[in-house]
Amino acid sequence: MYLNFSDKIPKMNVDEDIDIIRQTRNKVAHCKELDKVEYREIMKLLNKLIKDIDKAILLTEERDFVHKNQEYLKNTLSKISDTMKIFTKDFQDTISALLKSFQLSIKEMQKPFDNLRLGLMLNSNPFFFEKGNNDQEDN
Repeated sequence: MYLNFSDKIPKMNVDEDIDIIRQTRNKVAHCKELDKVEYREIMKLLNKLIKDIDKAILLTEERDFVHKNQEYLKNTLSKISDTMKIFTKDFQDTISALLKSFQLSIKEMQKPFDNLRLGLMLNSNPFFFEKGNNDQEDN
């Protein structure tokens, strides 16, 4: 059996057609006589076989490869998704650690200013330094 496209094109007799073509090819290869009628018949058969094989290939691509390509695409997208999840997790962990470090640095830098602000607030607010307002401090 040479080609099996019987499930694609039911009336195709590829094996028989190829056998006929092979016999004619052998005649030509061994310098045997080939008349005009036989030549036309073999050309007609070759053209028919080429068209049938082209149809079978097209149907095979449409039917069989579409499913295979869908599976391939699905697997590829799944791998991309898994990679993106890993990348996202790593990225989040890195950014989170950097933000925490940044927050700690800002807090350390802010400490001297916190004391300074408290002193400014105390010095600029007459309430804290007025004698006789001690009554409100007890509340």
